[in-house]
Amino acid sequence: STLSNRIRTTKDSIEDEIDELQTHIEQWFDSSMNRSAGVYRRNARGIGILIGILVAVSANADTLYITSSLSKDTVLREALTENAGQILQPGTSSFGVEDLKTVAEEVKDSLDVADLPLGWTPYLISEQAQANQSGGLFSYLKRLFGWILSGFAIAMGSSFWFDLLGKIVNVRNIGSSK
Repeated sequence: STLSNRIRTTKDSIEDEIDELQTHIEQWFDSSMNRSAGVYRRNARGIGILIGILVAVSANADTLYITSSLSKDTVLREALTENAGQILQPGTSSFGVEDLKTVAEEVKDSLDVADLPLGWTPYLISEQAQANQSGGLFSYLKRLFGWILSGFAIAMGSSFWFDLLGKIVNVRNIGSSK
């Protein structure tokens, strides 16, 4: 009604009033949608980060411990590198649905064989305890920070990591063209 009263006092004909009212309603709707989209983006980002942290904790994906393990254990690092190189053979430039299923199975098998520092196995828990022998509050804060870091990495999503990798290495041109 406020819009209607404001328009009525400035226009001479009803058609002009209706056009002006429609313009004001469109502007009001657009600004409302922009505000709600911003609120949605902020809430979705927060929920995504929360879900990422929950996934990281449930998988015991401590980025700091994983980085430390891979930097110290050359056998694990070389095994992961070799498995990654064997999954996609050079020269494969396009994939069908069956190829992707095969690759997914090979990745799953490779991850089962490789002893990644992920999960809540008794062996891994004892290894983490030995790595944090300093004990005390600092070791727990370090593990919590590693989980939070992993959660943020998970929340960034695959498109972010693919774009980042694409800036470093041109992944699309790795295979030979036929």
